[in-house]
Amino acid sequence: MVPIPDWQILQLLERGGLGIEPFCRENLTPNGYDLTIERVFVEGIGELEEVEVPPKGWFLVGTREYLRLSDHIIGLIWLRTSWMRKGIFGSFGVVDAGYEGNLTLGGFNASSEPVRIGRGDRFAQIVFFLLSEPAEKPYSGRYKGSRGIVR
Repeated sequence: MVPIPDWQILQLLERGGLGIEPFCRENLTPNGYDLTIERVFVEGIGELEEVEVPPKGWFLVGTREYLRLSDHIIGLIWLRTSWMRKGIFGSFGVVDAGYEGNLTLGGFNASSEPVRIGRGDRFAQIVFFLLSEPAEKPYSGRYKGSRGIVR
């Protein structure tokens, strides 16, 4: 698989094969798009726009971006390395062809210090890939059309 380059991401956005709303040109990378945080959920604290995640604390972030992937595009997600340098770990996966909605991403503060996480922070990068053929059975699971943080 070869990642879709920035110029082709722009073409797919124009043609409707891919949707990112809101789209921020500054978040476009050479081979993907930086996803930003809308809300953060920390067990025992709740769901907020900004929070200090305690040491050894588990949390969820909801992306600001609402994504629409056609039946021939998938996305792979990686945590931005600036968060890794602060001791944040994330476990992400594949965004299936045909998915539509906000994403809920999980994280863990492995450091011995609290880490401030808030609305508008770039948290993860999604890299898009074209399937060799459209998916026969695009995503239709329970998260399709989801908004906000889904626990």
